[in-house]
Amino acid sequence: WGTPQVDYGQTDAPAAIDFVDVNVGDYHTCGRSADNSLSCWGDDTYGQVTGAPTHVLQVDAGGNNLCAVLPTSTPFCWGEIAPPGTEEDDPNYNPPLNDIFNYVTASDSYSGCGAPLVGTVSCWGDSQSGEATAPSGVSVVQMEGSATHVCGIDSAGTPVCWGNNDVGQSTPTKGVILNQISVGDYHACAISGTTVACWGYDDDGEATVTTGNYDAV
Repeated sequence: WGTPQVDYGQTDAPAAIDFVDVNVGDYHTCGRSADNSLSCWGDDTYGQVTGAPTHVLQVDAGGNNLCAVLPTSTPFCWGEIAPPGTEEDDPNYNPPLNDIFNYVTASDSYSGCGAPLVGTVSCWGDSQSGEATAPSGVSVVQMEGSATHVCGIDSAGTPVCWGNNDVGQSTPTKGVILNQISVGDYHACAISGTTVACWGYDDDGEATVTTGNYDAV
């Protein structure tokens, strides 16, 4: 729903398909079904729709790019993954193809990060705001990225963020155990039990949570 500034059909979700996970980019949307099949719709200028794999374990949408974990647990990115004038297969802008990941992120700024099943986070691409420079030795069980920052949760439920922090978007709430995290361009929110905690930019109320019990964010 909503009225997009530019209409590429990104709000026209396919009928009669049930999704367990939906990710939204600037002008495209992708949904993963229970059988891990992937459906994408909207803007296809950079192959965001037609370049999508058929099945994924997890997917994250950036501005005009996406990254996913394939059924083999290896990463795959598509769309506008590199700056103009740079070859799309440039290894600096692609994930390490032989690594085994549990989660991957896709940033608006030609970068991404991957959390392996075992080991520490690795990132690739541009890192003008530090979004592709994860803290040394950090391991996470869930993470999400946005335009210029990334946040994750380690196995103890402790949040960790890196990248741009000009409005506090990379300074997470302390002293709480988190279950799941979601990241916007200049803010982030996370679930702790049934309570939501948010931090970062709040001029439009995006970090001010309505009182209540929540299952996901």
